[in-house]
Amino acid sequence: MGATKQSGAMITARLALDQGREVSVFIPDQAHYFCEGSQILIEDGASSFASAEALCQQVAR
Repeated sequence: MGATKQSGAMITARLALDQGREVSVFIPDQAHYFCEGSQILIEDGASSFASAEALCQQVAR
């Protein structure tokens, strides 16, 4: 699933982005309020993926 805006996962991901680390977030097919945090991270510079295959392609780069 995703992360709500005020979850521990969001705090950790935001700190990683602030440190210049790469952050990738899963975007499911259907929008859900749990995806709200993921969308914010993407707007802040995180990359996204919709499948395991897409994630593997990102990691391989």
